[in-house]
Amino acid sequence: MRKTMIIFLFLLVNSLTIAHEDTLLKVDDKGNIVGLPDQFLPAKFDLDAKKIRIKDTEVTLPKCMSSYIAEHENLEIKITASWYHSKELIPYYMNIKLSDKEGKSGYFLLVGLETLELIEAKEMIQNGNETTNINFDLSCLSTYKNNIQVLKK
Repeated sequence: MRKTMIIFLFLLVNSLTIAHEDTLLKVDDKGNIVGLPDQFLPAKFDLDAKKIRIKDTEVTLPKCMSSYIAEHENLEIKITASWYHSKELIPYYMNIKLSDKEGKSGYFLLVGLETLELIEAKEMIQNGNETTNINFDLSCLSTYKNNIQVLKK
């Protein structure tokens, strides 16, 4: 019986993990990130100021990341997030993908939804059918971390 229960729990956890899907968010004309629950509001992605804000935490993207925004006028922005799983397994997160309209280059940031701390960040370059992922250098990542601010209420 105990063995059967362990197998059942294992299958249940695996099926829940497989069924997990991120929620697609939108950025409106004013830079508001739309689709997050109230606990993460206000939420903004200000392309002009190159800032991301979730609730009372804000980060200014360092030049090593924001220069891509300045170089491309017609960026495609895709933001997904997940906050409806156990934080003990993985933190609540938001994935921001910026790319040119042709999809030939871009980068993505995976950040903690509650802290805006980087979980992962890569630059992507598409060459034919092959995508190359390039890690940002340590000074860039360090600057990002130092730019995170908790705003006064």
